[in-house]
Amino acid sequence: MSDDQDRDIRIYCTADWIAEVKIIQVLPIDMLYEHEINYTKVYKMPSQFNETFPTTIYSHQQSSACGLKIPENTEDLLVGFINDNTGFSGPPGTMSIDACTYFYQEFKQKLKNGLFVNCTNYDKEQ
Repeated sequence: MSDDQDRDIRIYCTADWIAEVKIIQVLPIDMLYEHEINYTKVYKMPSQFNETFPTTIYSHQQSSACGLKIPENTEDLLVGFINDNTGFSGPPGTMSIDACTYFYQEFKQKLKNGLFVNCTNYDKEQ
């Protein structure tokens, strides 16, 4: 397995959510960007949402904090996490994205083509 593929699998297995989305609107709020989204395909989502997926994701505005502003009408496969109680990348319990956690294009294409990812050897602590 290549280093890039191992990296992408590790991200996949440790991420809280993965989905293909379309960015509808982006609003700056305090030190965050609030991205309103529509889902195209969901690959992974926490059960806490009971298939009622949030339509808002957050990112920090500062690039030094891996901040990410995705232009409106952009469609992409995104990976992210549920925000903790610090509120650093969004209100607690909401979904976030950042510029430092992403998949390489080849892995994105494999996911879209139905790649099964075995997370047996990965856990959230790695």
